[in-house]
Amino acid sequence: METGERTCVVLVRDPGHTRDPKVAKHSMLLREKVIYPSALRSGFNCTFIDPRDYGRDDKRVFEIIAHADAMVVDTSERSSDYTHSIGVRHALTDKPTFLFAETGDRPFDIFIFSGDKRRGVHYIDFDDENSLVEAEEWLTTGLHQALVYHPSYSPVRMALEDAPRVFLSYAHTDRETVAAVDQWLRDRGARADIDERELIAGRDIRDEILRLINRAGKVVCFYSAGSSDRYYTNLERRLTEEAERLSQERGAKRVLLIYFRLDDTPLPPESTHRLAINAWIMGFEEACEELWRHLLERAAEPRRVSLAAYRFRAPWAKS
Repeated sequence: METGERTCVVLVRDPGHTRDPKVAKHSMLLREKVIYPSALRSGFNCTFIDPRDYGRDDKRVFEIIAHADAMVVDTSERSSDYTHSIGVRHALTDKPTFLFAETGDRPFDIFIFSGDKRRGVHYIDFDDENSLVEAEEWLTTGLHQALVYHPSYSPVRMALEDAPRVFLSYAHTDRETVAAVDQWLRDRGARADIDERELIAGRDIRDEILRLINRAGKVVCFYSAGSSDRYYTNLERRLTEEAERLSQERGAKRVLLIYFRLDDTPLPPESTHRLAINAWIMGFEEACEELWRHLLERAAEPRRVSLAAYRFRAPWAKS
């Protein structure tokens, strides 16, 4: 059989490795009537694996699942190993995953919708020849599309990407405050980077700071009298501003510096044009909610105004 350059990892039970005649029949039909012809027509090289053939600490199976250009899984087999492998695939990559299920099956975490159509999963009746033909056509179309582009079938990665990532820049005199805000953000689902967790001993401090700035994209500067003249907080601000400028010039993901003011210390002269979160005049929860809004770059909810007081007197009228 001629094989293509793209790899398709297949989790379909080997018919010779099961005593269940129904599972053996399903596996044989999927292999011979659906997957093999689809791969041949689409230019994919199929690799059949069974997670149970690998040891518990064997990383090879995860590497295979993560790196394959496409993955096909028989969810009708109802194996917990297969279900777990789908979750691993979703967590490690957004490359396309194609799932076959029997009518009535409800595989966990796989229903991705586009308009009114379900993507990523196809129902198949193994006793109906026409259903097998439709399954082969569906998989062939999906594999062909994967050669050009791949729509995301990864709800896990989609959820992670929706969670904001932020680097927290602060002076250690404000450590208690920053620890509380850090906890609040992580409880909300943010991926917060902070020096005591992220910096690696032995590495260049400037390179490490740049790595965290560019990875996060958003940098929260906790600004106060205690941080305004500190060397490392000033360095982090300057590096963030430089990364911000470069990201704008290159049209890349924008780096954004956000000031979270802990007291009334004026912002540095080069940042007086920036809007800041004046946390020092807010309560803790209010300030954190405001920070969360800015991390998501969302507009605030409109303030509700009671108009009953202005029925007989306009708000601009003098008393």
